[in-house]
Amino acid sequence: MLLMDQDQSEEAFNLSEMARARTFLDRLGNVRTDLLKTASPQLINDSRELETKLNSLEQRWERLDSENDGTLNAKYAVAQRQYEDLLMRMKVANASIASSSVKTLKLPEIQKLLDTDTTLLSYFVLPEETFAFVITQHSFQAIKIPINEAYLNRKITWLRRFASTRELPSEDLRLLYCWLICPVKSYLKTRTVCIVPHRELDYLPFAALSDGRTYLNDQHTLFYLPSASALTFVHNRKKPAAGPALVLAQSRAVRLQVLDSVDEEADVVAGLYHTSALKGAKAVKSTFLERAPRSSLIHIAAHANLVATSPFFFRIMLAKDQDGTAALQLRDIYNLDLSNASLVVLSACQTNLGGEHRLGDDFEALNRAFLTAGARTVIASMWAVNDEATRDLMKLFYTNLKRGMSRAEALRIAQSETRLKHSHPYYWAGFVLTGDPGKID
Repeated sequence: MLLMDQDQSEEAFNLSEMARARTFLDRLGNVRTDLLKTASPQLINDSRELETKLNSLEQRWERLDSENDGTLNAKYAVAQRQYEDLLMRMKVANASIASSSVKTLKLPEIQKLLDTDTTLLSYFVLPEETFAFVITQHSFQAIKIPINEAYLNRKITWLRRFASTRELPSEDLRLLYCWLICPVKSYLKTRTVCIVPHRELDYLPFAALSDGRTYLNDQHTLFYLPSASALTFVHNRKKPAAGPALVLAQSRAVRLQVLDSVDEEADVVAGLYHTSALKGAKAVKSTFLERAPRSSLIHIAAHANLVATSPFFFRIMLAKDQDGTAALQLRDIYNLDLSNASLVVLSACQTNLGGEHRLGDDFEALNRAFLTAGARTVIASMWAVNDEATRDLMKLFYTNLKRGMSRAEALRIAQSETRLKHSHPYYWAGFVLTGDPGKID
């Protein structure tokens, strides 16, 4: 980046903020608008017809014993693209949305939002090199890291492949620690560190990075944001009113193995919050959609499915509803108001991962959808997590939370305690916290 070469590191950081997570920031900062209420009669009619078509295809997809029906998959992919096109037409027709853009924060504004015990570590990945910006209330450092995007992509893709087979090569975690943490380690003097990843780094659980003796989350309490400018929304969102906990567990999904531990996990969480878990046939989408807006805590233990042409159709697999569908999709979540939720935990596989779409410069992910809908904090997973280890980790996390720990510290301690039984990072490092890391009021 030319600005770094010219010793204009502050301007380089400001430019990096302008380049990242624009679509996500605009959604966080704008007033929520029901596009159907402002759409033309023709667009409303098109929307209803497409919803009917999508529901029918979804039901047929869920009835398949395998994913090898090429004709059905092709029809479903076309309908998903048509849905994206319809959203674009609605947004263009709504001038207030089409013209509204949230202003990113400058360095001094970001520093004012940091407390004395938090360091913000923001990365920016370019084709030829990577930059790390280390920010506290009263300091700023910009560091060049000689890792190009292609090499970083290969290494993290390799790690993700190992994670899917329940292994993570320790030597690669040490190598990534050497690349990404060693150059900035002397500036990380606070207990809490906010990670702002970029591109390939969105798929890396920093807690698992190791110097060969300790892991990064032994040294620091970590939380994540997609942009440093998102700090303003963490600070300014209203305090949620007291409300019930909503706990759902669904152990079964078409073409996927049974999750033997999720019912027990849900019972433990529900017991701590003096409620009953919705399990099995009771864990349906319609019940979730009805109860979620008034819930202060939401916990979902189930399968997630990211195999879709459009990321708007990433889904969490619940029980079949009256209309025959079992999928809680990302597009369903965007239509909710979850501003009463202090915490959402997506105890399912790969719920922190995203996919690019054609409607903006960012990517969609289930965790971001819940944040956009108003949740203050979302905990989600980087890979296909282990059922038993996840049950153990969640028990520990909620117990720590009830003892008065902050959200981020409760997760850190739970991961450290889970390591005593499941030592490899595959079992404990997959969950990350995005949003407000503090205590639940």
